[in-house]
Amino acid sequence: MASVVKGLTRRFVVSLYAGSIPVTRPIFFIFMKKELFNEVTSIEEETFELGKRIIRSLPKEVNIINLRGNVGVGKTVLVRGMANELGIKENITSPTFGYKIEYKGLIHYDLFLVKKMRTKEFLSFITEDLENNLVVIEWGEKIPTIKNTLIINIKNNKEDKREIKVILK
Repeated sequence: MASVVKGLTRRFVVSLYAGSIPVTRPIFFIFMKKELFNEVTSIEEETFELGKRIIRSLPKEVNIINLRGNVGVGKTVLVRGMANELGIKENITSPTFGYKIEYKGLIHYDLFLVKKMRTKEFLSFITEDLENNLVVIEWGEKIPTIKNTLIINIKNNKEDKREIKVILK
């Protein structure tokens, strides 16, 4: 059973026994996710600016940003805004065929051509990158989500606008 209260997803943990009769009721919460942004953008400049705002409000414990969404939905535009806010002046492109592009303070992965990975595989190739960098991963649904990851779900709606949800896990 899950419900949302003030941007927090909570799950009831149930298992309280009174004698030999099981009693089922909520006794405490485990907070799973916190929604930071829920926005709709209609033009590329708005998506770029949202990328900048995400970096300005990025919690200190986060060093992985996991981008999820279909082809052409605006993932790379969001990364451009993030890079701009970090002071990166280089042209930001999607590293689809190169798999990874490194900038000063930012490592940009594109896992479009990668099959799903297990946690151990993921951590083995990314651990070194996490030391002094923000790691942004396009097609992040192909990897396991680890603690203190910012998950950004982007999808186009019927009015040709982008719905962008930013969640801290």
